[in-house]
Amino acid sequence: MSHPAFIGANVSRFSVDPGSTYTLPFPLQLQGGGSPLRGEIRDLGGHPLDGILGLVPPLGGPLLTAASVRLVRIRDGRYEVAVAPGTYFFLPWAKGLMHPGEWLEAGRVPQDRNAVLVPEPSPAPRKTVGWLQAQAVPLETGDPGRLDGLLRSGAVLGLGEATHGSREFRQIVHEVIQCLGGRGEPRAIALELSPSDGFTLDAFIQGEESESVQALPLAYRTGEIRDLLQWLRRFNGPRPRDSRFRIYGIDPADPGPAYRWALTFFRRHDPRTASHFQRVLGDLGSAREAGFPGDQARADRWRAALELLQRRLDALTTALDSRSLERQRRSLVALGQFIPLAVDLTGGSRARELAMAENVRWVLRQEGVRGRVLVFAHCGHVARSLRNSMGWPTMGWHLAQELGADYVPVAMTFRRGGFMALEAGREDPAWVPFEVGPDPRATLDEALGSTGLPRLLLDLRPGRPQGETRRWLDSPQGVRFIPLCFDPSRPHALAINAPEELDALIFLERIHPSQPWAASSPRPGSPGAFPVPGAW
Repeated sequence: MSHPAFIGANVSRFSVDPGSTYTLPFPLQLQGGGSPLRGEIRDLGGHPLDGILGLVPPLGGPLLTAASVRLVRIRDGRYEVAVAPGTYFFLPWAKGLMHPGEWLEAGRVPQDRNAVLVPEPSPAPRKTVGWLQAQAVPLETGDPGRLDGLLRSGAVLGLGEATHGSREFRQIVHEVIQCLGGRGEPRAIALELSPSDGFTLDAFIQGEESESVQALPLAYRTGEIRDLLQWLRRFNGPRPRDSRFRIYGIDPADPGPAYRWALTFFRRHDPRTASHFQRVLGDLGSAREAGFPGDQARADRWRAALELLQRRLDALTTALDSRSLERQRRSLVALGQFIPLAVDLTGGSRARELAMAENVRWVLRQEGVRGRVLVFAHCGHVARSLRNSMGWPTMGWHLAQELGADYVPVAMTFRRGGFMALEAGREDPAWVPFEVGPDPRATLDEALGSTGLPRLLLDLRPGRPQGETRRWLDSPQGVRFIPLCFDPSRPHALAINAPEELDALIFLERIHPSQPWAASSPRPGSPGAFPVPGAW
């Protein structure tokens, strides 16, 4: 229930018989300071719709209360509602139609916001399945040669995985890297982990000595990643530096590695500054996403301290080589990139995607004018989507805006099988295996499964078909979307417009959980063994 100018003091459930009257159990209050938000909601043919409009303040924000979530009737394509000034997620819906939603800023003056709804994901028509069968390229395990056209494209190739705990996705990345190495085309490898963890992994694959190896993020403590790192170290060993693979981290979501990296540096080179660093930034080093909601005073303190540390670092330039100096600067940058994630759950998602895109651009600058980068992260980051699961443009979208055709996003998805993930709903989530069957909401995955191929490549760059198949492909369809923290009771399919958001899809009929890191680790001290702390 809603009124353009009034809002209830609380939320109650009640029913009214047809033709009867009802006295509300609470007073309606004037929506203070609000101005009308209004507009038209139509379908692709321009026809006005009846439906519901949801307006939701940012999660974790001060505006989010039971009374502030507005549900507004759309009648004959029109709606009008007044809301308090602020940020809201705008989500219109009509039967059989959908809108991905978007953020808007409501002010004190009237605002018009129109939307066009598109069909919800639906099973693929028979002709579409036939077209997919004709276009799909079978992929054999251990033979990535059919990916050759994609591997030769673009300055940045994004490989996105639908889960962080599946054996086959990691093996495909390994195969791609081996293929690049075999052709003499090593790239920088950008991973979804802290920049400081990236420096640690790079030191290992370059054969450099390291006094201590920081624990990898949980999603990277797998046998497939262990095998990849050992192969990279063996490959790099006899080659000059300009012919080697390099590893970088691009995700600022965990501040701990950057904090420890920077603290160790200042303890070694500037002990007095290290004491200040630990005193004013210790809570930042141990923070988690949305750990300090709305605490802007704390965020300002952190930013001021980081500016001071950057100046102290600049004063030490004569004592450091340029590579070490740049890595220390990047660790401080990563800490600054995390700050929005600590104080704002919704806006933090936007800041994270922006930061990851900026970090990929930084990797390109490090690699020089001929640099090429392989980005390996979740599909939700890699796709060039205007809206991620929180409604903000993805890392891939930002990269595509700057690089154009030089950014090539490829998603790896599946129909059924097992994977490792954090178990949701526990105070101390455990990394455990899950098994899922086919999901009718994952309409694109189901269509690819209908081809009968256990493993395939669908290149979306050539000209698309016409008619019914074109309409189906150009409307949102569902693919698997498994987050790091998995709740089996919730739907985990994401509607995407594949031809717009991706250049290609790699599909697997079945996947299996990642192997534990230590399942078949070389003996400690054996050639090529990656140092494994006792906690792993």
